[in-house]
Amino acid sequence: MHLRHAFVMLALAASVALAGCGGGGSGSSGPARFGIHIVTSANRDASGASTLQHPALDGNSSALLLITQVWNYGNETGVYNNHPVGVGYDIAAGRWKIYNRDGATLPLQSRFAYRIVTGDSDSFAWIASPANITTYASTISHPAATTNASHILLFTHNWNPAGGPGV
Repeated sequence: MHLRHAFVMLALAASVALAGCGGGGSGSSGPARFGIHIVTSANRDASGASTLQHPALDGNSSALLLITQVWNYGNETGVYNNHPVGVGYDIAAGRWKIYNRDGATLPLQSRFAYRIVTGDSDSFAWIASPANITTYASTISHPAATTNASHILLFTHNWNPAGGPGV
């Protein structure tokens, strides 16, 4: 399996999960591990990124976080964000942030669906390295990704896995 990228990154990092994996909803284990994040003036910082707040994320640099942009959640007027997005862990604040990978400011009222993946053997962090990159792709060799050809991989670019140095 290859992740195609428009440019070569020698250390692309991603949180990866298989579609349909468990670990969702709320219940006795605590708050829901998925939801909608809306960018507001209160959670968007001077860099243009938006800070998430969730008990399973706060202070947890090793969380696996998946996001995707949502145009008009709840039939509200959509806010278009024509930029590739990713997540990163702000070590000083102990919080996860969503950001535009090209450095553009996230528009106010833009929305993101998120899923916090925990305790699931089908979820993992993948770090591209010179050993697994060919020109523009990284070959994923993880049992969850290679044992079933019908699996669908979902991934989000992670700037600094486990709060490590940014890539």
